[in-house]
Amino acid sequence: MLKLRYIRLLTWILSLILFFSVGGFSQEEILKNIESNDIKQRQNARRALTDYLENLDESGRSAAVTKLIDTLVNPATGYQLKLGICYGLGDLRKVSWKVANQQDAEKGIYDLFRSEKNHTLKVKLDDVLMTAAGLYWDAINDYNNDRVDPVEATAGKFRRVFETYPESSYAPKAHFFLASYYTRVYFILKNRDRNTSVDLWIKEKANPVFQDFISKMETGAYKPGRLQEARYFLALNYVLLNKFKDARDCLDKIMRDRRSENQIIYVYQYYYSPRKEDIIDDSFAPFGLAKDTYEYLYSHPTYDDSYLEKFVKYLKEIN
Repeated sequence: MLKLRYIRLLTWILSLILFFSVGGFSQEEILKNIESNDIKQRQNARRALTDYLENLDESGRSAAVTKLIDTLVNPATGYQLKLGICYGLGDLRKVSWKVANQQDAEKGIYDLFRSEKNHTLKVKLDDVLMTAAGLYWDAINDYNNDRVDPVEATAGKFRRVFETYPESSYAPKAHFFLASYYTRVYFILKNRDRNTSVDLWIKEKANPVFQDFISKMETGAYKPGRLQEARYFLALNYVLLNKFKDARDCLDKIMRDRRSENQIIYVYQYYYSPRKEDIIDDSFAPFGLAKDTYEYLYSHPTYDDSYLEKFVKYLKEIN
């Protein structure tokens, strides 16, 4: 019995290795497995489709994605096949998809997303749209790789998400990250001894985007899940501008807002830094973090060149 189980396990492992090999299955065979009655086979096929697409060259990927989107928007396509295609396309991270009729393809997916009643499929259609070139995941890839040449190319990707596709669940995320990106750009350029105008990158670019984002949450255009987080990082930006009262006002709003009880503030870094020791990667209760930050700013109200180093050291120690 033990030997038989071992053989079955070995056979299963070998089948997975074969399955996830790009040369193991054609796109047609993967789509056939996506419609399988076996749930594991369907799940494996979805992952295989992502791997298959990511390993194609640009022209091959464009042709493959064109066929997939045509199938996806076809009213005659069944639920399982639609869902499987959405998983395959929506999980792309190494690459973005781009087709000849990009604008029409995006519109077709967005229209389908807006009209879809099934929650699971609706979510996955949203994922598919946001892996398109020039949209959310493309922008995040720029963000994570510190791309600032040119800045407005990446900023435009974030902006296009919430301006062109406002009903997408990614719209508020893109809006938030656009503000964060401008702040990040300021520090990246400063580290590279380039254009480091704090007024340009923080006062004129980052802060107005944060303020617009906060306004949309306060008026109900966005769900308020990241409200306190946006207020907190806006406060940190005001410190860069030597506007300590404005910074404390933002923190005071966090402390007074009852919604803080049900929210968190995620901090990857307090301020962008290439040093690993400055990575926080943790979530905090808004009231406590705002209170600790407020108290430091109140007792240290004079900004100078060494201020941020001491400020961040305090925040890391207190939390």
